[in-house]
Amino acid sequence: MSELLLIKPARAGEIVRDPVDGTPLAAAGDYKPRLSYWLRRLAAGDVTDLSSLAAQEPQE
Repeated sequence: MSELLLIKPARAGEIVRDPVDGTPLAAAGDYKPRLSYWLRRLAAGDVTDLSSLAAQEPQE
C-alpha cells in the first residue's frame, strides 16, 4: 500500500484544508500522506481518490 494518496476535493469549489498547515487542497489534486485525517475525508466523501487514475496513466 502506498504511503501517499493523490486526492482532490470531491465537489468543485469546495475547500478542504490540510490539518498540518491549513492550506487548501488544490482543485486539481495533491499528494498527501496516508493519515487517518485524509482517510476520514475519503470515507465522508469530502475528497476523491485519484491514485488509481494516476497509476493507469500511460508511460511515454
